[in-house]
Parts: sequence; structure tokens; C-alpha cells
Amino acid sequence: MNLGVLAADVASEIGMSSTTGTAERSLIDYWLNEAVVDFLTKTKCYVKRFGMNMAAGVGDYDLPSLILSMKSLAVLPDGGQTVTFLEPVSGRDLLIKRLAATSAVGAGPPGYYALEGWNLLMVYPVAASANDVLMGTYVPRPVTMSADAHDPATPTYGGIPAEYHPALANYGKYKAASYDDDSSSRAAAARRGTVGTPGSGYLAEYDQQITRVKGELLRKAGVRLAPARPGGRKKYYPPPGVDALR
Repeated sequence: MNLGVLAADVASEIGMSSTTGTAERSLIDYWLNEAVVDFLTKTKCYVKRFGMNMAAGVGDYDLPSLILSMKSLAVLPDGGQTVTFLEPVSGRDLLIKRLAATSAVGAGPPGYYALEGWNLLMVYPVAASANDVLMGTYVPRPVTMSADAHDPATPTYGGIPAEYHPALANYGKYKAASYDDDSSSRAAAARRGTVGTPGSGYLAEYDQQITRVKGELLRKAGVRLAPARPGGRKKYYPPPGVDALR
């Protein structure tokens, strides 16, 4: 579904205007673009690869704004030794490691990373050579949709498969219902056996869709959830990736 179809779906459900150029349509477009960013951040359903040379002795790097969220990081040391996958830690823990180190370089290539804010990537230990290569996968920041023909399935606007677009519409309906104090969301919540504020029914459906997509991505990657065993602990696998915005 393109932006025009998504906006018409939201508008017809809530009773708002879908006419281009109206104030209500501008709000709907804003919410749908917000939905794309939120969906990508939480599911990481569309990722790309990157590579960059590190700087010897440097542990802090500015991430370009086009990176919405990191998924994985690894270092290929100078000389082509075994690739080292970096373990994500908090910024505080990484600073503690730095303060406790006896040398700036440490015992080897970078083994840990932390993301602070939306732009600061910190690694430890620091790279020993300018030929060390930092490789990774990331969720690219989508371009804002502004025309009816813009489609969130297109990589430029998010790369979200068409089968997941109903979730984007539900996010838009949640925002629109909250804005318009719409009773349809109360009815949606009542159908689920819950009582909530305007928008809560659509938000609950959106959250369920997010959970389902995460499970589908895990299964597509070949990860299988272990069955529950009586008297034992149930295993849970984390969702793919590390969220740079959380």
C-alpha cells in the first residue's frame, strides 16, 4: 500500500479528511511516516551492510544520520585475522572498561561497543591499526513519504514488505483516534475484552503485529524457540539486533 492508500484507510476508519493539502491529511501523513520509523526500529525488518576503516588509537566515532539503528558489528583486524564480533554493552560499562585498562590499545582488536544518543559509537579496546575494518549491518533511516505514490515497500521509504503495511495503518489509526477522541478504537478495545482510551485498541493490534513480525524474522533466520519443559525454565530468544534508540 502506498501513502495515499494508507492515508485513505486511516481517514475512513476514524472519520478524518484524506484530501491532500488539508490539515488533517498532513497529520495523517506525519503519523504514517512516524509509523515507518517505529516499525523499522522495533522489528529491524530491512537492513543493509556497511564497512569502514577505523582510526588507530581512536575509540569514538560519529555515526551518519542515515543509520537509524544498528543490528550487528564486527571487526576484521589488519592482516586478515579472524573476524571479531563486538558485544554490545552500556556506555557506562564501556567507560569503566576504559578506565580500568592499563593501556589505550588493550589486549587486542575491539571487542565491545556502546551506542550513546543517536550518533556516538564507542568501541573498546581501540583499534591498533588504521587498516582495521569495522563491518556491520544497520537499519537505514527512510526518506519521508510526501506523495501519494510513495510506497513504504520501496527501500527508499523503508523497505517494509507489503504484508506488514496493515501494521502501519494501525499505528496511524492509533494516533488519529487519540487525536480525534474516536469511539471506534473504544469499540476495537471492547472486542478484545479490554477497556481503554481512544486509540488503545489500534495500539494493541499494532503491538501484536510487531511481536508476530519479530517471530517471523527469527524463524526465517533459522532460530527455533525451545518448547516449554515442565519443571524447567522456558528459553526466550531476544529479538534480532540491538536497538540504537533504546
